[in-house]
Amino acid sequence: MQAALCLCGMQLRQVPGVGPYTAAAIASIAFNDQAAAVDGNVIRVLSRLRALRGNPTKLVKAHNRLAAEILHPERPGCHNQAMMELGATVCKPVSPACESCPVKDCCAAVKQVAEYVAAGGSLDVEDAPRVTDYPDKVVKPTKAEQHVAVCVVKLLVLPNAALAVAGTAAAAATTAKHPAAAANKGSIRSFFKPKPFKDLQQNQQQPIDTDNSNGDIQAVSQQQLCENDLLAAGAATHYLLVQRPETGLLAGLWEFPGVVMDVEPTPVARRSAVDQYLVHTLGLAVPGSCSSSGTNASSKRSKHSGGNAGNAAAAAAAKSQVQMMHRRQLGSAVHIFSHIRQTLHAEELVLLAPSVQAACAAVESITAAAGGPVAAPADSDQAVGSTNCEKHHVDSHQQGSLKSAVALQKRALHESSRPSVRWVTGDQIAAQGLTSGVRKVLQLSMK
Repeated sequence: MQAALCLCGMQLRQVPGVGPYTAAAIASIAFNDQAAAVDGNVIRVLSRLRALRGNPTKLVKAHNRLAAEILHPERPGCHNQAMMELGATVCKPVSPACESCPVKDCCAAVKQVAEYVAAGGSLDVEDAPRVTDYPDKVVKPTKAEQHVAVCVVKLLVLPNAALAVAGTAAAAATTAKHPAAAANKGSIRSFFKPKPFKDLQQNQQQPIDTDNSNGDIQAVSQQQLCENDLLAAGAATHYLLVQRPETGLLAGLWEFPGVVMDVEPTPVARRSAVDQYLVHTLGLAVPGSCSSSGTNASSKRSKHSGGNAGNAAAAAAAKSQVQMMHRRQLGSAVHIFSHIRQTLHAEELVLLAPSVQAACAAVESITAAAGGPVAAPADSDQAVGSTNCEKHHVDSHQQGSLKSAVALQKRALHESSRPSVRWVTGDQIAAQGLTSGVRKVLQLSMK
């Protein structure tokens, strides 16, 4: 067992998303491996201990070598944690606490300052040596601006047998919570009251669509009422997560469905891009989406395939009894990476379905309408072309076989490019190890 654990420690670098620092920290702390963990705090401590000049990004090998030289041979994990803590709490970037530093007697930067003062130098002079001269300051490049349209897809699963009961209960609950609306039914005042769930269920082409920035408080309370009533009726909440590619930024991690936009998008452009992604890429049955209505921004470029796929999604949604409860803008959240400033424009899409499988029932029909990756069998019953045309045309049997082969290749390519998806329950979403950016969007959805 111990050998297996040590072997895992040595192979940590092969795990997607695990870099040199993380691998060394885990290996030393968990497996007591002789691995020096070097992060920004450790680089600052080492630079001042040795008065090391130069661009820190170009001195990676030097920092790794110095860290390995002073690593405690018997307690590498404790040593690494002590170095990181020293840099974070004592040897700080600004106003370091050198007087209380346990290694000040062997610090080259502290020694330089002491020698300068002993020689009669004044620390008030602009070019006087200081501990904070190390490491060298590097002008950071401007972070690239990135805008992402993110959609929190929340699926309320309620079995078929309970749908009608839930509708009646929701309508009754709406009447009980808004008695004035029921009392004034048919009057002009009734136009300003929330619709009961029963009316929403009968009009699936017009789901509640709100934007919090417009201050539509009545519609927001209405949609919350319907959702709470469904949850009270026994509906189970599921969230849709998509896995990122195995390489690149945040490789292999799970997130809410999102589309990177070239420029800061308008709400209409964001919703159009998200609908295209949900319907065409993920094969999700989304009733009333921009893709199915033909109003998306790319409809002119893909008039036939986009419209067919959107119609297939709408048809699959209707057949599988998938209903859109509401859709609302959640606002924006900013997430900072080392080289990217990412603005997440979030919205929430709440669907009601008898099962998770029903919400994903549109995959085959959508992909077939969008480009035909579903292979059609060769038509071997057609007659072979005439002798006069044999030199210029492939016979119908061969042509059908060729189309079938191409369709199979398209299907395989489509399947391989489709990201992995996962439905998790409301209780499981908190235990998914989500990144801080995804958690920011989740918090917006829970407000």
